[in-house]
Amino acid sequence: LPPLTALSPSSFEKLNSDEKILILLRLSGKEIFQVCQTSKNMRKICEDPRYDSLWRKKIMEEFSINYQDKGAFKKYVNLATLYSQEF
Repeated sequence: LPPLTALSPSSFEKLNSDEKILILLRLSGKEIFQVCQTSKNMRKICEDPRYDSLWRKKIMEEFSINYQDKGAFKKYVNLATLYSQEF
């Protein structure tokens, strides 16, 4: 994947869903929330159950919580909001 600073919005849109998720996982909670709010398509990608395992891993890494339920992206956003003053 290219460095985040090398991606323009138009080049980001050309990436497939898997590549977009991998980039999102490199961002802060606030940045993830903002990107996932940019369009219905991005929100759909962020909430896609196929990526729950990746969001669960991020929850464990950032919050030391072993989350195993569905809806891991929403749980991540809730935790990021709760534990961050940036939101």
